[in-house]
Amino acid sequence: FDGIASLLGLIHKLDYEGQSGVILESYYDTKHHYPPYPFFFDGFYYDISPMITELLSDECSIAINRFLRTLVAIICHCAEQYNLPVAFSGGVFQNASLVTEILKTFHAKNLTALFHTTLPPNDACISYGQLIGEKN
Repeated sequence: FDGIASLLGLIHKLDYEGQSGVILESYYDTKHHYPPYPFFFDGFYYDISPMITELLSDECSIAINRFLRTLVAIICHCAEQYNLPVAFSGGVFQNASLVTEILKTFHAKNLTALFHTTLPPNDACISYGQLIGEKN
């Protein structure tokens, strides 16, 4: 998110953690459903260089929309490749636009997405995990 926000000229130096994600989300357009950018998978690595090339030529809100859809497409591709449910954790999954797209896409493809329901997906879970680990 930091790299994409910088490439799009939105922010180059963060004042707080997650700032680029907040900025990208503020530009996200829920009314338009642009296709994801192209990417390649060689069986081990995802090559997103085609995405970067196209992203640089798109208007900002379109680029952000397509970037998030590409992220979801890569995650779905990985889940389909290995036929596994996917557990989502980390501060990036506080981005409502990203989570909404994941849930819609996973549902449409009959894939299993597991999200936190009791604790937030950010670093609070690290502390909780450490606390539980200490008890055992």
